[in-house]
Amino acid sequence: MAFMQIQAIGNTGREPEMSYTPDGTTVTKFSVAVSKKSKDGKETTTWLNCSAWRALAEMLNSNLKKGQQVFVQGDLLPREYTTRDGQTRTSLDVTVNTFQFLGSKQQREGSSTPDSTEALEDLEEHPF
Repeated sequence: MAFMQIQAIGNTGREPEMSYTPDGTTVTKFSVAVSKKSKDGKETTTWLNCSAWRALAEMLNSNLKKGQQVFVQGDLLPREYTTRDGQTRTSLDVTVNTFQFLGSKQQREGSSTPDSTEALEDLEEHPF
């Protein structure tokens, strides 16, 4: 038996989409963009098409938002397809086994950054 595993840190590219298989199994699909800058300053982005199953799928559908920084680990399946104009492309599909939200709590919750006045008020309420 052979398989490939991948670990990636990136940002979600779209809102998650949850659906059910004919037997009722939950699946949530989302994309992750992994960007890297080369020495000459050019940035390349690799897109991963991710799918999560069962309880993980339900949790991600409820909590995952577009643009969040995430860590994914799972089985990698490169898949070739032909575009409408006849070009051959490769899709990188990941069946997610391990998932973690990254970034600040505000980024994870999708809220805006508090202004400096709010931050100072919070500090005044907590004695150190």
